Amino acid sequence: MRREDDFSDLFSPVGQDFQERKNKISERGNLMRFDEEFHTKGRAEWIVDLYLGLDRFIMSLKSQVRKEYLESYIKYSFNGLLFAYISIRKKEILRVWAKVSYGSLGAVPLFVRD
Repeated sequence: MRREDDFSDLFSPVGQDFQERKNKISERGNLMRFDEEFHTKGRAEWIVDLYLGLDRFIMSLKSQVRKEYLESYIKYSFNGLLFAYISIRKKEILRVWAKVSYGSLGAVPLFVRD
């Protein structure tokens, strides 16, 4: 009879490789921590100022808004649900995504899309 926690012989070679990659990713995730400095370091001053202004505005919407720094963007959530994120890219690119009802926007500027 096989022990329930012994799955090593159930994986094919491809499956074992996949499992090893997953373990390496989780180990890397434990070592890598992302913060504001990670996203703003080496960026143009006006991009950082714009990000900080957006961040202050988003965080002031509700006291329960939570911010989480991920590798490629800064995530904003309310009651555990993502409602906005900011991505600061190379070459002076700052992208903002916000979950809003398109119909509630009224007169929509040309740079806004659904």
